[in-house]
Amino acid sequence: MKDFYDKIKAATLHVPELIIIFLSPVWAQVGIITLAVFTDTATAIWAAKRSDEAVTSKKAATIVSKLTVYYLVILLSRGMDCMAGTDYVLKLISLALLGMELMSIDENFKKATGKSIFKPLIDKVRRK
Repeated sequence: MKDFYDKIKAATLHVPELIIIFLSPVWAQVGIITLAVFTDTATAIWAAKRSDEAVTSKKAATIVSKLTVYYLVILLSRGMDCMAGTDYVLKLISLALLGMELMSIDENFKKATGKSIFKPLIDKVRRK
């Protein structure tokens, strides 16, 4: 029985290392997505103030649930990558999340200024 407890003790000593190894590939995605969500929130507040809409704490509280869902999706995609032995699921999911946030930032910017951030860029790409 003592041998069993010694094995459990030895195995649990490596748990923090395993967690760090599992999470290390996602830090860049988490940082970029967090920055995009905060930028989206800032542009939404700016657009609301420019159009004389009320900025309430109820609307602002959605940032917590949005980030929580995004982080869980990133962790799940990392788990899928580990199970499948690939590295592209995490990248594709992160790109999709970033794309959604960039579209929202563009909508907020357009609401505040009447101009799109990405429309001129898209037009240039289409011309070439």
